[in-house]
Amino acid sequence: MTGQNDPGTGEWYDGRPRKPRGKRGNSPLEAAPVLKGMHHISIAVDDLERAREFYAGLLGLAEIPRPGLPNPGKWFQAGACQLHLTVRPEEERGRPLPGTGAGETHFAFAAEDLDRAKRHLGARGVAVQDGINARLGMRQLFFRDPSGNLVEVFCAA
Repeated sequence: MTGQNDPGTGEWYDGRPRKPRGKRGNSPLEAAPVLKGMHHISIAVDDLERAREFYAGLLGLAEIPRPGLPNPGKWFQAGACQLHLTVRPEEERGRPLPGTGAGETHFAFAAEDLDRAKRHLGARGVAVQDGINARLGMRQLFFRDPSGNLVEVFCAA
């Protein structure tokens, strides 16, 4: 039998996924909006072509179509998840555009119901920005985790 001691509990762990613990109906996982998995990870870059050469040329990721967003970028397929490269505007270097995802490293979860996700987060005191890219026909929710990292919840049409 292979495995290791779990550093958090000291219990033997065999590497198989475990169900979350907690009292029935009390687990934050049970109350959370249903997330379907990771949709994309967005990385802010200073030199788009150099970054493209690295991710497509060196790592072999396939470039995929990108909608006409206002800031330059390239998108790649990386298995079931996408990698989005976004150029950090010169005037914004060192100062990310607040809460838009443009030029700021973030990750995005896929969800089926953004309204449900927004209600869930708002009810728990999370400040959610919605409608930022509505004029582009996109809807995303942006918010910060407790460490200040930008998180997105996205619903593919």
